[in-house]
Amino acid sequence: FNEDLLASELFGHAKGAYTGAWTESRGLLVGAHGGTFLLDEVGEMSPANQAKFLRVLQEKRVRPVGGTESASIDVRFLAATNRDLAVELRGGRFRQDLYDRLNIYRIHLPALAARREDVVVAAAHYFHELAPRYGRAVRAISEDALWKMVEYDWPENLRQLVNVVTHTLINLAPDRTRVEADDVDLDTAALPNEADEADEGDLFERVLGGNLRASLSELASRFGEPAAIEVVRRMMLHFSGLPPETETRRLFDMSYRNWQHWAHYHGLSWRKVKSCS
Repeated sequence: FNEDLLASELFGHAKGAYTGAWTESRGLLVGAHGGTFLLDEVGEMSPANQAKFLRVLQEKRVRPVGGTESASIDVRFLAATNRDLAVELRGGRFRQDLYDRLNIYRIHLPALAARREDVVVAAAHYFHELAPRYGRAVRAISEDALWKMVEYDWPENLRQLVNVVTHTLINLAPDRTRVEADDVDLDTAALPNEADEADEGDLFERVLGGNLRASLSELASRFGEPAAIEVVRRMMLHFSGLPPETETRRLFDMSYRNWQHWAHYHGLSWRKVKSCS
């Protein structure tokens, strides 16, 4: 999420708060009232949103973007990051007061390469969980396939492992019920360099073909916002409207709502795309 979209998602927004805000939204923090809220990659939060979130922690109240009234919340917060926040603090990129508020109890989770025994458990779990989503009936994973995954270093940790499992399931024949070592393509886990990305052909075709699975924000970060917007435009033309939830999750690992929100925030609607095509 960019700064404004993250603020809208977290704190909610009033109707008409910005272009495309046709209805009001109470936001994720209010929706978490009485429960637990995980704020992932908190180190990526902009200074402006850090200040807003600090105010929520201090006052236990949330005011939506463009709104005038605040709502009281009772939420237990968990925050996660793969950045070294001590470095971010020294560089002035993370607020000391917010860090102090969050750093009540710290849990250090080692990289996946440092706990290889967990790779087996994680792989088995995600093959079982994701197989029905892609119409597969996986009942077994060969020992060689598991060893292949255990011996890989997983520089991007669990998210990368999930992507490899997803890629394996998509390419597995529908009548197969056992995953073999040859089915697990770890080349898809390798981080491409910029030269590779520039030579891999049409971005839209790569995304549609399942050769590149990334959220719209990740596409914008890696290839530029105009390229991500063009992917959205062509996706709408391909599906004659917004892609269904199954496709936004399969191709972008995004919910339909978040995909729609990103598109509308960047000025794209099916009516506009259709009229300009």
